[in-house]
Amino acid sequence: LLKRAPREDLEAAFKAGTAPDAPNVLTATPTLEMGIDIGDLSSVMLTSVPRTPASYIQRVGRSGRSSGNSLVTTFVPTDTHGLYYLADPEAMLAGDVRPPNCYLDASEILQRQYIAYLVDRTADGAVDAPLLPRRISKLMKNALDTGGFLRAVIDASVGDPSHVEAFLALFGESLAELSMGLLREFASSGIEAQVKEAVDTWTEHQDDLSKRIKRLTAAADRLEGQAGRTDDDEQTLSDLYGQRSAVRLLLKEHRDEYSLSGLERLRLLPNFMLLDDTITLDASMWSRDESGGFHTEVVEYQRGGRRGIIELAPGNSFYAAGHRHVIDALEIGTADAPAYETWRLCPDCGYGAIDEGAAPAECVRCRSKRIADTGAKHQMLRLKRSYASGSEEAARVYDESDERRRERYNDVLCVDVDPQRIEGAWTLADKAFGAEFAGGTHFRTINLGFAERSGEKRSIAGNAHHVTGFTVCAFCGAVRDVRQRTPDTPFERLHQGWCTVRSGKNTEQWQQVVLYHELNTESVRMLLPVSMFEVA
Repeated sequence: LLKRAPREDLEAAFKAGTAPDAPNVLTATPTLEMGIDIGDLSSVMLTSVPRTPASYIQRVGRSGRSSGNSLVTTFVPTDTHGLYYLADPEAMLAGDVRPPNCYLDASEILQRQYIAYLVDRTADGAVDAPLLPRRISKLMKNALDTGGFLRAVIDASVGDPSHVEAFLALFGESLAELSMGLLREFASSGIEAQVKEAVDTWTEHQDDLSKRIKRLTAAADRLEGQAGRTDDDEQTLSDLYGQRSAVRLLLKEHRDEYSLSGLERLRLLPNFMLLDDTITLDASMWSRDESGGFHTEVVEYQRGGRRGIIELAPGNSFYAAGHRHVIDALEIGTADAPAYETWRLCPDCGYGAIDEGAAPAECVRCRSKRIADTGAKHQMLRLKRSYASGSEEAARVYDESDERRRERYNDVLCVDVDPQRIEGAWTLADKAFGAEFAGGTHFRTINLGFAERSGEKRSIAGNAHHVTGFTVCAFCGAVRDVRQRTPDTPFERLHQGWCTVRSGKNTEQWQQVVLYHELNTESVRMLLPVSMFEVA
């Protein structure tokens, strides 16, 4: 959570331990991050039970390297995972260490790895292409034009099938025929559309940031020229200047991003998480310096999709570097091209799909007719980026409380197994026990909204759920549920400073959305005896 310079200063102070105020306790991510040099570490305290023995060894392995002795303490939560290892600690301390692995037949992983392979081929000369620009703004300037780097990658893939065949040969016999066929199809006809979508996404975001700066400038100029400004007006003006400074910094970082990092973020190149995508929080803070100018800081924090859909959801607080960032806006697209979609979620099973307009007669999985009901329709936003912004002083954390503020949400996991992708099944003839392996399974996690606010009951995936959703502005993504702290909250506070509703160009348009994250991978589904779930 720290940038490089302060992180290195903290490491050096902890390692040396000579200054009177030198830190002697580090609170860190589970792996302490790769490459950190912390010197003599003699004790480790884990606040949760790792998932596997391999994870346990990775977390505690930094301690005792100097002397060979260390004290390791693990706090065990009262969930089934923790209690299992509390009853049998030897299973964790001396369990089998399995090497990390990746589901190779996942089509999106293969596609990203293939594009990375082509980028490598440009470096060794096998693909004729200009040098990869260091900054992504230069890469995107003529990305798809003749002579552009990405155009050269596309043309090599489409025009020379030997590239995809050489890539597939690297896997030997590890890939299924279906996966190889899908990748060949992608290499010949799908890669251009995917690259173009990424380029369009980058360009649209750049244009959007530029428009925000112009709107913030216009709003500030209008208020600056207003006679007899009140204290609230002065605060609004200060916020407008602060937001403009923050958006300018966002635009600069957007243009100056390292090309490979940008291509990874745009889902063209693989990321380090292998299976999952990340959700990003953009946190902006501003403060006035002694000369009256604005000092602005914009930082990004990322979480894996399953965690991020809760931790980076509207209303939640994200703590980092002595500040509390309250998330109050979402990346929602534009009113003309919204990022949210209308879905139908089956009330009786885990199936879900984008609504095509006409109500289906029945669910394609379980044949339930309730999927045609109005209550099965939901406005769903795939959460990719959320925002928190405000003054540095307001975000500063003091010691007024030992507890961090956490919002509670209702969420549901929908598991949808494609019957066409079931590759094997086993069962016992005389007992109700069996298992089947599915090569294609959608795990869809949905954040249905605030747990402690009024909403409606809806059936999703076989159970009734409390759905409140999040009420967001269709023009700026501001979340009314978070910003409207009191019934008389000023109208301007409900929208971001650059919102066209504030300028009067558009009338208010609120959308209620739920958030989702989707992962397509393999799974094992098991049939267990009913007696295992009966309580004596």
